[in-house]
Amino acid sequence: MESRPKLVKNPHPHYSRSITVPAEAGCLCPECGGATQARAWRKVKAKDAPVKGKPCAATINFQRRYCLNCSRWLTPETPLHDGFMITKGLYGWIHANAGKPQVWLRQSTGLSMARLRRILKD
Repeated sequence: MESRPKLVKNPHPHYSRSITVPAEAGCLCPECGGATQARAWRKVKAKDAPVKGKPCAATINFQRRYCLNCSRWLTPETPLHDGFMITKGLYGWIHANAGKPQVWLRQSTGLSMARLRRILKD
């Protein structure tokens, strides 16, 4: 179960969130059906949807599981959008505001113009 994101105001001119995604208890391997064991925690930093018009960074902590039978690592579903290192919320926010000037989008999100254009093409 995903915990609620904590919004923290830092001394920099943007906000940050911390999101924790724990591994599912009693999860079975989708490949072989074997038992898995919770092992490593990973921390990923990504951009998130703006808060009060200012860029927001997200730190996502998630726990990976290891299959004891086939030696595969399993990663839980995270709020990251594939390939862009941004949250799904920011991806949706950018597409919802696609009609606005790109300079405003860049200032609100903290993303580069090239990255914004790649996201808008997707």
